[in-house]
Amino acid sequence: MKSSVLLIISLFVVGCASTAPNKSQLGIDKDAVRNAMRTHVPQYKECYDAEIKKNKKLEGKVVLRWMINGDGQVEEEKIQTTTLNNKKVEKCLLNVLSKTTFPKPDAGAIADVSYPLLFRSN
Repeated sequence: MKSSVLLIISLFVVGCASTAPNKSQLGIDKDAVRNAMRTHVPQYKECYDAEIKKNKKLEGKVVLRWMINGDGQVEEEKIQTTTLNNKKVEKCLLNVLSKTTFPKPDAGAIADVSYPLLFRSN
């Protein structure tokens, strides 16, 4: 059975009434955040694959929320919402996220980011 992880294209950065292309008011490049997330798709998929073997019907959406500090590091990562409802997968996703480095927000600002992940078996 093949599984997939879909990283939704719409990245939500809190306060994103944009004045510049691809940048939120907080001064972070949304495309660069998307790219950083995409580089970790294999790790997110591993989180899901470990549990899909135990529950073939496991699927759903997990919205991750975190802060990107002035150094591009993840802080305050959490599950904002989930329909997956699998604590092992969710804990693994947060672990992967915590090790991700993002672009630095402008002027050392802190960016508040929400990012949806969709999981389903094919």
